[in-house]
Amino acid sequence: MWLSHSLKIPELDGLASVIVGLLLVFVSFILARESRSLLMGEGIAPETRKKIAELAEKDVTVVRTKNILSTYQSPEEVVLM
Repeated sequence: MWLSHSLKIPELDGLASVIVGLLLVFVSFILARESRSLLMGEGIAPETRKKIAELAEKDVTVVRTKNILSTYQSPEEVVLM
């Protein structure tokens, strides 16, 4: 705004508004892409799933694991079924 006033070019104010709007759209796409998997129920990695199955099968009362279902509740909390 200062630049458009000092140079007497009012179009610069509009251009700055458009640039800010485009920046907000760009950031929103990045945030949506990063959080989409967590919002839709991302499961644990296959390597982690295998380690959990191996750990559970070490227990003498467990015959074998058939299917491990998982979902993140928070970045540090996973629910296993």
